[in-house]
Amino acid sequence: MGHPPCPALAGHRLICTGGTGRMIDEAVPGLTLRRLQRGSRGGDQQLGALIATGELDAVIFFADPTLPHGGDVDLQALTRLAMLHDTPVALSPAAADLVAGGLFGAAPPFG
Repeated sequence: MGHPPCPALAGHRLICTGGTGRMIDEAVPGLTLRRLQRGSRGGDQQLGALIATGELDAVIFFADPTLPHGGDVDLQALTRLAMLHDTPVALSPAAADLVAGGLFGAAPPFG
């Protein structure tokens, strides 16, 4: 059984790397998703290009902090680009709630 619908996200376009996009689509069908390549296959670079061109309102990037992350260099590059282009970045669920609440001007949609 999937997660309950996220009405705060309805009508917004989410851009995800491949695996994350697949998981979101399975968990919450009906959201408007644009799936990029998997992060390790160039998706992180695609996200970086979207940050650099000002096409993203925010970046939410979840990784398991207890596991080595092969894309640490990619995450550092995304963080640097986000700082350079003043794009909010959330790396934890609590931070994602705060960023989303700020973008949507309402209560956090994920909690």
